[in-house]
Amino acid sequence: MEFVESGLTSKFQLTLPKTVRETLGVKEHDEVVFLIENRNVKLIKKPGDILKAMESLSEGRRFSAKEIREEIQRDRKRW
Repeated sequence: MEFVESGLTSKFQLTLPKTVRETLGVKEHDEVVFLIENRNVKLIKKPGDILKAMESLSEGRRFSAKEIREEIQRDRKRW
């Protein structure tokens, strides 16, 4: 496990350090997904399929049909 720090700008923007960018395999204009649960945040590169993103973040946790529908609705509103 490696600890990497970054700060927030006055607009609450976050710069991903090089180590994090390389680990995630992200480049300019890619999107990321945040999963917030119990005051913890996980970050992954957003795949084309939001269900795949939820699956990779869940680490064995099963999402309810309601949670999946709600996430799909939120994702659609962003487009």
